Amino acid sequence: MTYLRDDVVIHSDDLLHEFHKVQDYLDAAMQTMAAQYVRQSEATITEKFSRSAYIKRLLDYPHILNELSMEICEVVITAQKQQHEAELEATRHAQVLAKLRAEAEAKKKAEEDEQWQLFEAEQ
Repeated sequence: MTYLRDDVVIHSDDLLHEFHKVQDYLDAAMQTMAAQYVRQSEATITEKFSRSAYIKRLLDYPHILNELSMEICEVVITAQKQQHEAELEATRHAQVLAKLRAEAEAKKKAEEDEQWQLFEAEQ
């Protein structure tokens, strides 16, 4: 039993090393998500995440993972919100363009009709 207990307990140096490995992985994942979803604020979010992760270099491993997971969730939610807003803006832009095209076509048709009426009146 003592062997199992000693084998299961992780030394604090190993725990810190494992935490740094996870932190590096999460930082890389964060940069990937920032590049993919948050085009304009990539540097700001990466800096905030890195600063926050650096400050929290504690031995409270589960607590740190929980907080980092919450930060990543916040980033994903923000990214999805920005993506949704970009899609809405693109839809609005497409509607405005369609309206402008329709108005231009109506104006062109009215001018053609007017010219046709003038042509018929001359004959």
